[in-house]
Amino acid sequence: MLLGTFVCAFVLLAVFARGLPTMVKEVLVGQPLGNVNVFVNRDDHQYKQYFNRYFRKASTVDIIGIGNSQFSEQDWGRAVDYAVGQNHTLVRVLFLDPHGTQIRAREIEEKLDPGWLSSQVRTHTRHLQEIIEHATKRYPYAAGLVKYKFYDSYPSSNLVLLDRKHAFLQPYFFSLRGRANPIFFLSEAQTEEITRISREFDRLWEGARTAEDVLTRIDTGSLARVG
Repeated sequence: MLLGTFVCAFVLLAVFARGLPTMVKEVLVGQPLGNVNVFVNRDDHQYKQYFNRYFRKASTVDIIGIGNSQFSEQDWGRAVDYAVGQNHTLVRVLFLDPHGTQIRAREIEEKLDPGWLSSQVRTHTRHLQEIIEHATKRYPYAAGLVKYKFYDSYPSSNLVLLDRKHAFLQPYFFSLRGRANPIFFLSEAQTEEITRISREFDRLWEGARTAEDVLTRIDTGSLARVG
């Protein structure tokens, strides 16, 4: 997968950064490394500032992950609500298919019990639906702006594309949980790379299953249909 190939270019840097002494990390993290900024992980305060700044003013947001737990753990719901309300932002989210072949492979890699990740996907999908329902009460048009689907390809990274000009990229690596890994911020200086990543997202989106398809196999409560 093209996105996976792109991620590999950062793996050595990311692994190196994880092993650095704390004092050295404080110098590198959040600072430009060439034309790329790197943050420790999702709990990095500066990362959260960057994320909210760019998300809230974006016109389009494309997200891909396994369970996309940040919607609940990082309170992405507020950013979605603001962006949809103020900018009529189009948000597309890809979850890993809870009944696909790749999610079980990932559970094996992370040494998780069978079905654990599938349960996480269902939980966070429900949370996103609650965000949609909350936004729709304030902005009736929100239901047509926030959409989600399910893909069944190898999950190489957590990705947030903003206006096809900026991207937050967090590699999953192999047996390591994604939330603990460094996050790379790409901007206009990486236009060519972001364009390639955007095309890959579009390819996955077109081939992904809708909630209606997945609902025939799992109980997801009040999940709405999306196209």
